[in-house]
Amino acid sequence: MLSLRWGLVAIATLGLFSGLTLSIMGLIVASRLNGQLTDVQSLAVSFHVIVYVLLALFSMVGLYGTAYERRTAVQVFVSMLIVQLVFGVASGFFVLCTLFQKQSADTVQTCIAQTNAHDSFGRQLCERSSALKGVSVALLVVVCFIEIGGLVIGISYSSRLAASNVEQKPANDVTP
Repeated sequence: MLSLRWGLVAIATLGLFSGLTLSIMGLIVASRLNGQLTDVQSLAVSFHVIVYVLLALFSMVGLYGTAYERRTAVQVFVSMLIVQLVFGVASGFFVLCTLFQKQSADTVQTCIAQTNAHDSFGRQLCERSSALKGVSVALLVVVCFIEIGGLVIGISYSSRLAASNVEQKPANDVTP
């Protein structure tokens, strides 16, 4: 039970830090590209930020449930992770499709012209967009694996808590 507990602590901590990191990255990109994003792109980034702030909050619930051995909190964490996984994949897909639309052969020049990227951050973003696609997809996949790992460990830990709770009930307890 101890290894499941520490596994869930590790997964919840990873979820907390990755949720905060991805949210902050989204906020930085949105603030640095202020006025250069279309309405749909701004919506995609905002959706992304909200989804990963929720991941951080859900992970705090998981940490609480693990620290105090609260089966209900662990089950809430697992349920929230299922919802988070669905919305995280949808959010990631939406962000990637919206921000990295297929461009013409003059990708960098088209990007600079479309976003009016006259500052160095916007220009570098356009110049490195193909590398950013790979990093973004890799981050999305890693976060999904963390969430799936959290689901597996959370379900196992919740089952163990339920089993140990049944074993710890007093023999003279007549409540059903």
